[in-house]
Amino acid sequence: MKASHLLRFAIPIWILLAVVSCSSSKEVATQAQLQQFNEMITNRTFMIESEWAEPQFTNAMSSIANAGLLPPGSSASRINLIGNSNYFKVMNDSISAYLPYFGERQMGGQYGSGNGIEIEGKAEKVQYTPGKKDSYQLQFSARDKENPTENYQVRIDLFPNNTAYITVLSSQRLSIRYTGRMTPIEE
Repeated sequence: MKASHLLRFAIPIWILLAVVSCSSSKEVATQAQLQQFNEMITNRTFMIESEWAEPQFTNAMSSIANAGLLPPGSSASRINLIGNSNYFKVMNDSISAYLPYFGERQMGGQYGSGNGIEIEGKAEKVQYTPGKKDSYQLQFSARDKENPTENYQVRIDLFPNNTAYITVLSSQRLSIRYTGRMTPIEE
């Protein structure tokens, strides 16, 4: 009788501990980070360095992953960019970006000398929209630096803890998402 009484209390406690320990940790922004974030949004001047690329999972990407051609710690749908040169600079309505591209072309476009997504110049249809919990969303259109017939629709989700998600929709390639860190541009 003591054992069943003990189990009656032990099992719910064990389940509660399992649920609590499995919950995701959320990085909360400090007051200094929130102030810096608001300055970057107000000035519309910041840089994002991506740590991960998340291309669409396709048979071709699976074949590349199975052949061992991706960086260590990567899979066909999540590629580690740490140590790879990449940037996404926003200076008012001007964009300067180089993001390595992993994925497939949809249309018969030209393959330029660049290996990734390159944007240089003034963005079109720029919109900053406030989101939940002090976040912002930046949306704009741009053309590829090397191939002016390729158009991009870019959406950037910006969070006060300096996390940024960049989603790029292309007129000639499958879409891709990047995860990175937002920092102020040092002048």
